[in-house]
Amino acid sequence: TGTLLRVNKEKPIILFLVTLIHPVSRGEVNLNETHLLGDPFIKGNFFGDEDSWDYDTMLSGFNFITNFTSTVLNAVGGEFIDIDVPNCRNYKFCSMRYVRCYIENMAFPRGGIAGTTRMGPECDETAVVKEDLELRRVRCLRVADSSILRELPRANTIATDAAIGFRLGEILKAKWMKDYEAKFKVGTEEEEEEQPQE
Repeated sequence: TGTLLRVNKEKPIILFLVTLIHPVSRGEVNLNETHLLGDPFIKGNFFGDEDSWDYDTMLSGFNFITNFTSTVLNAVGGEFIDIDVPNCRNYKFCSMRYVRCYIENMAFPRGGIAGTTRMGPECDETAVVKEDLELRRVRCLRVADSSILRELPRANTIATDAAIGFRLGEILKAKWMKDYEAKFKVGTEEEEEEQPQE
């Protein structure tokens, strides 16, 4: 950030963020203690896919930005700035080794993490949550956010979290309120048609 601040004092800068919308790599979250407040063991496993699809996608984004900088922005005096990544100082700027080092050191996950407590049927060994959003083998504990999703959404998860929370609300009301017709049925993806009001 020091390099960016120094350069920004002299002239405006543009920051490009390459986003990997659907990564192939999958990480893990495991409990490492039986204690209630014990820290989980989190393995991000970024760029861990065997075919290097994630890295290749980020590399193509990086190349697009460098080409854009050297053509369109170059015409108006723009230039690609070396932000001095400490772990990449031994590599020539913009060489293939530098780019790989840059991607591995500067890539970070966005806030909407999903899939840590996947929902699925009883026959699915990777599922943690049942279709009624109740945790398997744990009574009266339910999960109602994006962590139940099997795949990462393409956008912010706020709306997804709200929809899942609404679904859980309907499930609980149908279970505990007499004569309540839920807008969702457990085990189906379709919303029931609302009854016309008289």
